[in-house]
Amino acid sequence: LVQRYVVRLFLALIEGDSTVSDDVNEFGKRHECLWWKDDDGVECSKNEIRKFWLRAKGLQGSIPTEISQLSQLVDINFWGNELSGTIPEQLYSLSMLERLALNRNRLTGALSSGVGNLQKLVRLSLATN
Repeated sequence: LVQRYVVRLFLALIEGDSTVSDDVNEFGKRHECLWWKDDDGVECSKNEIRKFWLRAKGLQGSIPTEISQLSQLVDINFWGNELSGTIPEQLYSLSMLERLALNRNRLTGALSSGVGNLQKLVRLSLATN
């Protein structure tokens, strides 16, 4: 249920709406790991989200702090959107994260020392912010 909620938060950013409804939406009762099939979306292993790619989808606003609830994330790629503000400290708790691509957004501020918590991180892309 937590994964469904977090993914829905990101869908609200695409729609430009920061409100999230608990109502059954167009995705019905399918597991969130089945919501996307294209090159972008969610890729899962054992029903845990491992890869979250939303490239050039028009994401607007701040990165939801709830992303930290996706504890098995290995790969995040949100390049080419309109994400703004700073990278939330909560993101640095994703201990499995190996790749983080946030380039070509509108992020501001200095990179937190919390990035040092990402022990498995091998690729960080933040250019053009």
